[in-house]
Amino acid sequence: MEKTFVLIFILIYNFSHSQTERINLNAHGQGLKLTNSADIAGTYISFTDHDGKSANISSFDDNYTDSNYRNALQFFARNGKDFKFATSPNGNSGTNKFVILNNGNIGIGTSNPIQKLDINGGLKLNLNTHGQGIRLTNNTNNAGTYITFTDHDGKSANISSFDDNYTDSNYRNALQFFARNGKDFKFATSPNGNSGTNKFVIRNNGNIGIGTTNPDMKLTVNGDIHAKEVKIDLNIAAPDYVFKKDYRLRSINEVEKFIKKNNHLPEIPSAKEFEQNGIMQAEMDMKLLKKIEELTLYTIQQQKEIEKLKLLVTQLIASKK
Repeated sequence: MEKTFVLIFILIYNFSHSQTERINLNAHGQGLKLTNSADIAGTYISFTDHDGKSANISSFDDNYTDSNYRNALQFFARNGKDFKFATSPNGNSGTNKFVILNNGNIGIGTSNPIQKLDINGGLKLNLNTHGQGIRLTNNTNNAGTYITFTDHDGKSANISSFDDNYTDSNYRNALQFFARNGKDFKFATSPNGNSGTNKFVIRNNGNIGIGTTNPDMKLTVNGDIHAKEVKIDLNIAAPDYVFKKDYRLRSINEVEKFIKKNNHLPEIPSAKEFEQNGIMQAEMDMKLLKKIEELTLYTIQQQKEIEKLKLLVTQLIASKK
């Protein structure tokens, strides 16, 4: 009878403790300590599902056979399991905050990372030493590195760098800013750290704007330009044809009539046209040069007439003596 009672007690104890084991700690330094004094050994805690799949937390000494396990606290998920770290605000079911998939991808804020590190949320780096930062390295030949910025609609822009053996010569040996899907590049500043204003833009059609977000030329500047020299390539002929014998030079009377009627020189836009359309510098320079050359011809004609008049005056004075 006594043996039967002891056996029943042992069965009840094992059944109750196989469901949940609880350890109450009420002093600093208390806990669960696993020790293995055997040489080339270690300790571990194993978590096993009803289907036999398991995960371990283990620690092995520095003489262990497999060097991958030495001197480290190892979390080992078997049979294709993932590691998931969850939190809960109320002690009930939690949400995954950090996961390590069995393929090696790590996710922060996402349970399905598609890269080695996939973060769903912001990233802050506190750097306090010169030379610290983010470094991207690709040791594969004919390759490169890049950072991609992608919108919710899938449109993206890259900052990339490729080596001098890369297949496409357009990408070699350069830090390239690549806006895809019709995106523009915009460089903005802010005086207070909040939303800024665009100061420099590169449109997807290649037009560049400084002080404007809508450049209508290859370079549009809304503001002053300070330069030591400006070189303009001409796509129109210089007006040396003015000095050819067959060039028809308007008479001074014709020019006078035109000015009285239109209030500006022939072939030169009016003040209103300047205000509306601005000035095409190369074209205007050539028109002004043409007027200078015509003015030179008028001066030559005028000088010839002056010489004739001087001769007549001299002859007239001589005849009266």
